[in-house]
Amino acid sequence: VDGRKITEYCDTRCLNIEQRLSLFEDVARAIHHAHQKRLLHLDLKPSNVLVTEIEGRAVPKIIDFGIALNLDSEEEERKKASLGTPNYASPELLAPDRSSDSLDTRADVYGLGALLFELLSGRTPTALDPTSESSPFEQLLASDRIAPSEVFKSRSLEVEKRSVSSARSTTEPTLIKTLQGDLDAICMKAIALDREDRFGSALELSQELERFAANEPVQSRPRTLPYLARKFFRRNRLPVAASFIAGVAVLGALGAVLIALQESQASEARAEATVDFLQELLEFNTPYKARRHTPQRAGAMPVNELMLEGAARAEEQLADQPEVQAGILYTIGNILRGYSDPEAPVPVLERALELRLSELGNEHPDTLLTRHVLGLAYERLGRYEEAEDNYTRSFQSLVSLFGPEDPRTVAAQVDLAQIQF
Repeated sequence: VDGRKITEYCDTRCLNIEQRLSLFEDVARAIHHAHQKRLLHLDLKPSNVLVTEIEGRAVPKIIDFGIALNLDSEEEERKKASLGTPNYASPELLAPDRSSDSLDTRADVYGLGALLFELLSGRTPTALDPTSESSPFEQLLASDRIAPSEVFKSRSLEVEKRSVSSARSTTEPTLIKTLQGDLDAICMKAIALDREDRFGSALELSQELERFAANEPVQSRPRTLPYLARKFFRRNRLPVAASFIAGVAVLGALGAVLIALQESQASEARAEATVDFLQELLEFNTPYKARRHTPQRAGAMPVNELMLEGAARAEEQLADQPEVQAGILYTIGNILRGYSDPEAPVPVLERALELRLSELGNEHPDTLLTRHVLGLAYERLGRYEEAEDNYTRSFQSLVSLFGPEDPRTVAAQVDLAQIQF
C-alpha cells in the first residue's frame, strides 16, 4: 500500500496540532467502522496507518489486519489473539492470563490513544524495554503515567524540544499550552490502564476531539464553572466582535451571572444549564440574528433590551430548572437597575424572589440577597414602604445568619437606615 507512516507524514509536512487532530479523527472513524463490522485491529501503530494524498487531501489508510480479531470468534481463538506491538498495546492485550472476554473495542481505543499521544508529543506514552526481565505487561503497569505536555516538558535536550515543536509549526511554550488541559485529559482517558475508564468506543474518542475543536467543554475533565466559563467566552469571540460596543457590555453582564454562580458553588448541572442558556442568548444578539427577529433593527440589541429578552426566555426555557432560572433572573434584574427605566427590573426581581423563596426558603443567603436588591429597585421607583419591608426582612435574617459585623449585614443596615431617616 502506498503512503507514509502517519507520524512521518505529519512531521515532514510540519502539520500543526489542529491538522493532526483532523487527520487522526479520520483514523478513529475508520476504526469505528471496522468495529461495526465486528473486527478489532489490535495492532494500531504509525506503521499500520499510512497517509496518501488524493487531490491534495491527506487520506489515512489502516493496513495489516492480519492479527485482527472477530468479536464473534470462539473463546479459544480470542485467547490466542496476538499481543500486538507492546508500546501501543493495551494492558488486557498484554496480560498473560487474558480471559476470553477481556478484549473488546476498548483495546483499540487504547491503541488509538497511544497513536494520538505520539502525534501530539513526539513520543509513545510508554517506552518498554524488550531486553528487560520483566514482561511488557509488568513494565506497562509499573510505568509512569504522564500526560503529553509533561512528556514534552521532560525532554532534556533543547534541540529535541525545538525539533518537535517546529514539526508542529509552533513554539515550545505554545505547544505546551495547547496540550495542557483538554488534550492531555483526552489522551490520558484513551490510554487508561483500566478499560472501564477509557472511552467506550472509537466514535466516542472522535466525538470528544470534535468537542475540543469546537471549543465546547470536553467530558474527559471536571466540568467546573471556571472551565465552563472559559469555554463559553472562547466560543463567543466572533458574536462579540460582530457588535463590539454592545458585545463588551453583554459579556460584562453575562460574566456577572457566571461569577455569581461560582461564588454560590453551583452544581455542575446548574452551571452547565446556565452556560448553555447564556450561549443561546448571546448568539441571539449577533447583528444577523437580531435583524431576523426584528427586521427594522440595524444591528444588535442594546444591553437593556437583551436582558429583558433574556428574562422572557428564562421564564419559557428554564421552567423545569427553577434554581437556574432564579439565578439568571436575579442577575438580569440587578443589571437592569443600572438603566434608565426604573420599572424594568422590578417584575424580574420579584419573580426571582418568588422562585428562591419556593426553592431555597426564606433564610437562604441567595434569597436574602434577592430580597435586598428588590428593595433597592422599589426604592428607586418610589415604593418606599415595600422597600423598607424588604430591607427590614433581609437585615433581620442576615443578623441571625452572619452576625452584625458581616459586610452583607452592614450593607442591609445602611440601606434600611437611609430609607427610615
